[in-house]
Amino acid sequence: MVGLALLVSGNEASQRLLTRLVDNLAEARAEDRVATARDELAHTQLLASVPAGATVLARLRLPYLLDFGAHRVFIMGFPGMASPPPGLPLFQGPEAVASYLRATGVRYLAYSTRPATGEGSLLNLSEAEINQRYPKSRTRWAMLRYHQDFDRTVRALMTSYRRVFDAGTEVLLDLGQRADAVVPLPEGARAEGLSSDGWAAPQVRVSGLRLRAPGSGGYLVVRTRGWDPRGTSAELVQPRLLAGDRDLPLAATRDRAFVFAVPGDLSISTLQLTVAPLRPEEIGARRDQAPLGIDLASIELVANSTEPGEPTGRPRQLLPPRILPEQVADRSGFYRDNNWTDGTGVLASLVVPVRDGRHVLVVGCRGGHPFLRDPDRLRLRVRVNGIELEPVGQAGTELTFALYRGFEGIEEVRISSATFVPSQSGGSRDTRTLGFPVDFVELRSGAPGSGGGPSQ
Repeated sequence: MVGLALLVSGNEASQRLLTRLVDNLAEARAEDRVATARDELAHTQLLASVPAGATVLARLRLPYLLDFGAHRVFIMGFPGMASPPPGLPLFQGPEAVASYLRATGVRYLAYSTRPATGEGSLLNLSEAEINQRYPKSRTRWAMLRYHQDFDRTVRALMTSYRRVFDAGTEVLLDLGQRADAVVPLPEGARAEGLSSDGWAAPQVRVSGLRLRAPGSGGYLVVRTRGWDPRGTSAELVQPRLLAGDRDLPLAATRDRAFVFAVPGDLSISTLQLTVAPLRPEEIGARRDQAPLGIDLASIELVANSTEPGEPTGRPRQLLPPRILPEQVADRSGFYRDNNWTDGTGVLASLVVPVRDGRHVLVVGCRGGHPFLRDPDRLRLRVRVNGIELEPVGQAGTELTFALYRGFEGIEEVRISSATFVPSQSGGSRDTRTLGFPVDFVELRSGAPGSGGGPSQ
């Protein structure tokens, strides 16, 4: 009755209040969960590498998913609105904020690079737009300004301090260890040869850098994803790194890293990384794909007095040899019904070790694809860890692919195929663009081409 009275009252403020109330109730009853499976995977593993009892400042979308029992976690809701004396030094540059946090006992900073619902547009508002939208709210103006400056500050710190964990949308920084980023690119830098699929070209050139090595010298650490079957064998990969025209010596190799020595006070504006091409035919992968370079994760400049540290942590989900797409937390390009892809489905953040004798990968078809019996029209292509597999056979709804030599386990599977629109074929009102309906992806034993037996 109260709601009805407000609705018919004609009072604009009352009607807006009622509308927001209805929207909130509808959102609360929606079937979609606040946290997706991928959110849970990232947040629950975010602090895994942080020493027990360490203090973390968290500005996250879903901070309640953190492990509060093992760490001292400070939650930041509104940057700059309340903080220990002398106060968070916003608008004074990123280093002022980093120094302030260290002085208050905070070494680790957790941040969501993907803002909460609705906040993304607010962070991008200009001062004129803020005044137009909120002409009578100076508090709202101040809060938005603080949000914007803190966002710029953290993104700058992400290029100058070591990333302990990086989920793409959530990152954890160690403010006690500097690591000037070359890749991911700092502001103003440009690159040739980088790719979004996990593999860089055999030659990568980064320009527009403004780096200077510490006076005592430093290291440029080239970190990999661990996908290259050559590992970090300097003899096979043949990495070479030039800073300008200076050839930097390879000082060491580490787990998923090549470490190059940098002379003290060296000014770096350009870098060129060259590796021996990985030719697919040399490892038994699909022959018609271009040669690969390096499975590049990052490049960072660290001080001579520090160790390169462990590889940056990333979300990982341990699964058995038979992978069901609906059980994968970090998946994209899949519809909910029958695991239809939209043309390219990606299963990522996986840990599926290969066992002795597992030599083929089988992809099962779920549902009916009109081109299933016509490989030339189906055009099914499967990439594991960024390397395309050679198709070797089909038995009914199961398609078999040979694993390449040196393969140690699955971290990512990318499945692409021809697409179709059911409504255009008649007999269906489904107007979606559909790709391949994936029933399962499974590592099996047996020689390539045999199809293999079912996994035990």
